[in-house]
Amino acid sequence: MVLFNGLFYTKDDTAVKWTDGIKSLPIAITYGTKDNDTNVELKLDKDNKVGVQKLRFI
Repeated sequence: MVLFNGLFYTKDDTAVKWTDGIKSLPIAITYGTKDNDTNVELKLDKDNKVGVQKLRFI
Protein backbone atom coordinates (compact mmCIF):
# COMPACT_ATOMS: atom_id res chain seq x y z
CA MET A 1 0.00 0.00 0.00
CA VAL A 2 1.26 3.44 -0.90
CA LEU A 3 0.24 6.81 0.48
CA PHE A 4 0.44 9.74 -1.92
CA ASN A 5 -0.94 13.19 -1.03
CA GLY A 6 -3.16 11.67 1.67
CA LEU A 7 -4.73 9.14 -0.73
CA PHE A 8 -4.03 5.44 -0.20
CA TYR A 9 -3.29 3.20 -3.21
CA THR A 10 -3.02 -0.57 -3.60
CA LYS A 11 0.02 -2.26 -5.09
CA ASP A 12 -1.90 -2.17 -8.43
CA ASP A 13 -2.06 1.66 -8.31
CA THR A 14 -5.81 1.83 -7.70
CA ALA A 15 -7.23 4.05 -4.99
CA VAL A 16 -8.35 2.25 -1.82
CA LYS A 17 -12.06 2.87 -1.14
CA TRP A 18 -13.72 2.95 2.28
CA THR A 19 -15.86 0.01 1.10
CA ASP A 20 -12.73 -2.12 0.55
CA GLY A 21 -12.52 -2.88 4.25
CA ILE A 22 -13.57 -6.20 5.70
CA LYS A 23 -17.36 -6.15 6.24
CA SER A 24 -17.27 -6.91 9.98
CA LEU A 25 -14.16 -4.75 10.55
CA PRO A 26 -14.48 -1.52 8.53
CA ILE A 27 -11.44 0.62 7.78
CA ALA A 28 -10.72 2.88 10.72
CA ILE A 29 -8.70 6.11 10.93
CA THR A 30 -5.86 6.04 13.48
CA TYR A 31 -4.40 9.48 12.65
CA GLY A 32 -5.72 12.34 10.53
CA THR A 33 -9.22 13.31 9.40
CA LYS A 34 -11.38 11.93 6.61
CA ASP A 35 -11.15 14.09 3.48
CA ASN A 36 -13.12 12.02 0.94
CA ASP A 37 -16.28 9.91 1.27
CA THR A 38 -15.38 7.44 -1.51
CA ASN A 39 -11.61 6.89 -1.45
CA VAL A 40 -9.45 6.52 1.65
CA GLU A 41 -8.07 10.06 1.66
CA LEU A 42 -6.92 11.73 4.87
CA LYS A 43 -5.71 15.14 6.00
CA LEU A 44 -2.72 15.27 8.34
CA ASP A 45 -3.45 15.57 12.05
CA LYS A 46 -1.85 18.20 14.28
CA ASP A 47 1.29 16.02 14.59
CA ASN A 48 1.56 15.65 10.78
CA LYS A 49 0.52 11.99 10.83
CA VAL A 50 -2.00 9.94 8.87
CA GLY A 51 -2.89 6.32 9.42
CA VAL A 52 -5.58 3.70 9.00
CA GLN A 53 -6.13 0.20 10.30
CA LYS A 54 -8.05 -2.90 9.24
CA LEU A 55 -7.06 -2.80 5.57
CA ARG A 56 -7.01 -6.08 3.68
CA PHE A 57 -4.46 -4.86 1.11
CA ILE A 58 -0.74 -5.42 1.41
